[in-house]
Amino acid sequence: MNLSVRVPTAAGLVVFLLASCADGAGRATPDQVDPTCDGSSEVAVTVEGVALSATLADTTVSDRFARLMPLELNLSDPMGQAFSGPLPGGPLEVADGDLLLDPSEGGVYYAPDSHTVAFYYDDLGQSVPPPGWALLAELEPAGVEVLAATGRDARVSIEHCG
Repeated sequence: MNLSVRVPTAAGLVVFLLASCADGAGRATPDQVDPTCDGSSEVAVTVEGVALSATLADTTVSDRFARLMPLELNLSDPMGQAFSGPLPGGPLEVADGDLLLDPSEGGVYYAPDSHTVAFYYDDLGQSVPPPGWALLAELEPAGVEVLAATGRDARVSIEHCG
């Protein structure tokens, strides 16, 4: 007699845990996220096995960021506001006009002074120090909710759609 046993994958467990942790108060569960990509400015973001979509900003620095893809990032969230970590590769050149001091929810930013990338999911009304950060992409709203429901460390991949 041949018996087979299905063992859940790590990604399956993450999806189950995220769905189990949704509080029902507007938080998206992974099955509510639509990771479709419609155009050349769309990128696929995967957070702990959950597929999300984002739209690249229309800036020179986001074009440079896109040339680094595919990317695998290990990010942490020590403050309960954004996942951040080092960007692999050399520094990205950023025009002064692309820098801003007030990051907002759903933005993916690059900090040229520390060569860091940050995924903001909660705008606490704080600003970043000069010279500022450059907007790279905007996550879809359901993706912001998935980030907010993730623990303090996350494995994130970013790649071109297609």
